[in-house]
Amino acid sequence: LAEGNVVAFRIFVNDWRMWSDTQNARRWIEHEVEMPSLPGDVTRVQFSTDGLGNHEWAWAVWGEPRLVGEILP
Repeated sequence: LAEGNVVAFRIFVNDWRMWSDTQNARRWIEHEVEMPSLPGDVTRVQFSTDGLGNHEWAWAVWGEPRLVGEILP
């Protein structure tokens, strides 16, 4: 791991940033993010990563993201 290797993880819902975290860990870290209740029937969810600082040997992955919810009447 090169010094300064930091990766930003972000989740956007309909272009609004709902969650973000920066890390340089070399292990899985679990997170749970509560999603907003939005009117309408279409929601766009975007998972984003961005290398910050020194990009040498920087890498990032999303492991098994899941969207869990219920359909309201």
